[in-house]
Amino acid sequence: MNETLLLIQCAVIGFSIALPVGPVAVLCIRRTLVGGLLPGISTGLGATAADTIYGAVALFGIGFVSDFIHRHQLEAEIVGAVILLGMGIYYVRHRPPSVGDPVAADREHRVATDLRYMISSFAITLFNPLTLGAFAAVLAASGVGSKIETTAHAMIGIAGVAIGAGSWWLLLTIISQALRRFISHSSLQWLNWITGGTLIAVGCLIALSIVLPEGTLPWKL
Repeated sequence: MNETLLLIQCAVIGFSIALPVGPVAVLCIRRTLVGGLLPGISTGLGATAADTIYGAVALFGIGFVSDFIHRHQLEAEIVGAVILLGMGIYYVRHRPPSVGDPVAADREHRVATDLRYMISSFAITLFNPLTLGAFAAVLAASGVGSKIETTAHAMIGIAGVAIGAGSWWLLLTIISQALRRFISHSSLQWLNWITGGTLIAVGCLIALSIVLPEGTLPWKL
């Protein structure tokens, strides 16, 4: 098959899977508005890495990995809910950084913070088993999955997924950076509350889907 077309198709799939606005998107926007491009890019890189892993599983059709994820979906949802609730509470209680804060300007602290941003977005995305299902469904619907005949094709598809997902996060970061000039220090506290409230709400929805009998809620997280 045409490798260029495969790359483009998988890039579109990666972009579309990353596109829905969720907890990581909220974090990416908030971190960019507060810290600039690098924190937003770090957050996007973590999510892109997790999306790429799920894309690889879907493209290669690794049955045992897929079965393992589905068997341990409950545990993954519990971990995901705990992470979201913990981060939500943190942001609700967090004091906005002051302009010229020497700690925020410290280079070593900046590197550690960006690494933490990357790990947190990676964990939130990875502990969402629905991502694998979304990739499998889109690959099947688009017909791309049936065109993967060799390992080389699969590697090209994985690269396309990474490019597509990464493009969305880069675009979101650039847009957020452009809006940064309109954010005042007084509005940062509201941004923290909105971010924290969103994470807590999603965490609570996941927790409800775990504890309530199946079919009780009109959605399946």
